[in-house]
This record gives sequence, C-alpha cells and structure tokens, in this order.
Amino acid sequence: MAESVMRRLAVALLSMLMLAAAVQAFAHDNDPTRPPAAALPTAQDEEAVPAGPQLQSVLITYGTPPRKLAVIDGVTVKVGDKVGAATVQSISAREVILRTGRARQVLKMYDDGEAPASAAPAARVDRVRAKAADNTQDRTPERTQDRKQDKLQELQEKLLEKILEK
Repeated sequence: MAESVMRRLAVALLSMLMLAAAVQAFAHDNDPTRPPAAALPTAQDEEAVPAGPQLQSVLITYGTPPRKLAVIDGVTVKVGDKVGAATVQSISAREVILRTGRARQVLKMYDDGEAPASAAPAARVDRVRAKAADNTQDRTPERTQDRKQDKLQELQEKLLEKILEK
C-alpha cells in the first residue's frame, strides 16, 4: 500500500511540474495578442525615435479670418496654446516654433531634403498669401462702397445706351 501511495504521489508531483512548465511556455510564447518577434521594437528602433514633441500636420487657411493650426503629438494647437511647458509661437506651412522661456524649439514638418514631391513650392505659397492679402484688403467697407458705386455707374451707362438706341 505504501508503494501505491508513493507512486500516486510521484505521478501527481510529476504532473504538476509538467503542467507548470506548459503554462509558463504557453503564456510566454503563444500569446495570441503578442506581435510577431519581427514586429517587436529593437534597441536600434528605440534610438531612432526622436525625443520631444513631434509635428504631425499643419492646416493654414488664408481666408477671413485666417487660421493656422498644427497637430503636435496628436493634439491640435494654435498660436499661443501650450504644448507641455512650451508655448506655440508661430505656425508656418513647414514648421512650428515653440518657446519655453528664452529657449526656442523648431518642429519641422519634414527633415531637410525629405519634403515629398507634392509639397507646394515656396513661390506658389507666396502667391497664395499675396492673393489672400489682396482679398482681405478688398473687403474693407471703403472698397465695398467703391465697387457698389462702380457697378451702379456701369448699369446707368448701359441703361442710357439702350434708351438712346430706341
């Protein structure tokens, strides 16, 4: 009888050790939510990740009123907003300038030489800005009144021509 108890105890102990080893192996290697080893970050990847805020997108509209927005680390900001301890000082088509006290940090949309072929040339951006400035100046009350008077005079001249034709 002692032999059968010892045998059962040995089988139970061996079974428990095998079960513990299998659970540990399964939990570590066969996690269905764990990405494949090739997708896991390596030490080289961690060095390549830049520190600090990252400029992700810029939106500039030159209407009335003009809007300048930037997306930094997934958060939409405008001039004067805070990004951590820094304040957004300016937003342009290709960069955002942050200021922390006297320190100035420039976040670029693209590293030098990395701008895609579809990026607008600076001359085109300048033309768009100039046109937007002209449109803004044309919307002053004086210019609007001048345009109305010009249109009224033009209509009066057309009416006079039609009357004289008859």
